[in-house]
This record gives sequence, structure tokens and C-alpha cells, in this order.
Amino acid sequence: MKLFYCTTTLALVAVLALPALAHAEILKGERIVGHYGCGIMTCNFETPDAGTFDFEVEDKNVAPKIFASCKIDDICAITGDFDIDNATIVKVTKVENSDQKHQD
Repeated sequence: MKLFYCTTTLALVAVLALPALAHAEILKGERIVGHYGCGIMTCNFETPDAGTFDFEVEDKNVAPKIFASCKIDDICAITGDFDIDNATIVKVTKVENSDQKHQD
């Protein structure tokens, strides 16, 4: 009987945890315009209208593509996939530099 209650409790906990494990909302093939600044491990790409999206300096799928075309405080456009729930850049397909600097 005790085993039944433990199994039932574990099953209930697993069912209640499912919404938390649901996939994040990913916007695919979108374009955002802004500028970035970096700390030691994370960079923040700030946009005036879509908020801030983070990317890891060591993320080989994202960082090298951004760093190749866009320098810190350059106004750039990034086309790619963005995780809305976690505010991160997931994939970069294109980076365009406007040749303008962000002004504070």
C-alpha cells in the first residue's frame, strides 16, 4: 500500500511538472536590430523594441558569426532564431552592420 502511494505521488509530481518542461517559444528566421555589449562570458544584444537577447561568448553557433561582422556598440541587424522565454539568441543565419555606432 505504501508503494502505491509513493508511485501515485511521483506520477502526480511528474504530471504537474510537464508545463515547466514544455519547449520554449522560438521565433525562427526573425530579424532584430540593435547593438551588443559583453561581460566575461555573456553578451547582451539590446534592441529598442524587442528587448534584450543574450548569447554566450563561447557559443560556436552564434558568437563567431556576430563577432565577424559586428563590433561592440555597432548597430547591427541579426537574422536568426530567438528563444523568447529565455531571451537568448539560438541561431544566427545573417548579420548586417549598419556602420553606425550606438549613442547613449
